[in-house]
Amino acid sequence: MKLDVYQHGQSPPQKTATVAETGTPEAIQDRRRLRLGELQPLKNSRLIGENHLGLLEVRNPTPGEYGDYVSKLVASENKDRLALMESMAKTQNISLAAVEKQQAENAQHSAFNGEWIEIQKPDGTYAWTQKGKE
Repeated sequence: MKLDVYQHGQSPPQKTATVAETGTPEAIQDRRRLRLGELQPLKNSRLIGENHLGLLEVRNPTPGEYGDYVSKLVASENKDRLALMESMAKTQNISLAAVEKQQAENAQHSAFNGEWIEIQKPDGTYAWTQKGKE
């Protein structure tokens, strides 16, 4: 079963990546570990943040080659995250939306103070805030 989740009023939906397309879960985790040293400084610089879908999002785009580098790095990380979330949904027999919510909560919990996170407001909408300042 394939589930496509669309949010209207947000950026266009991204094509999901399956584990079959991106490698074994172990290979994906290895790539993510190697990428962490590049992602954390971007979070510390407040250039990227953790959104409510368990994915990274560029918060403060920078122009030129560095901006392209940041965008490609975020896209690579999100492709791996999506593949892992789809695999988790399949093996746990739960919806992708449930896994996304779970992963977003994990990312928010493990974020350092000052990092951008997207949280749900009481009215059901989402807003960006810096952890520790909400």
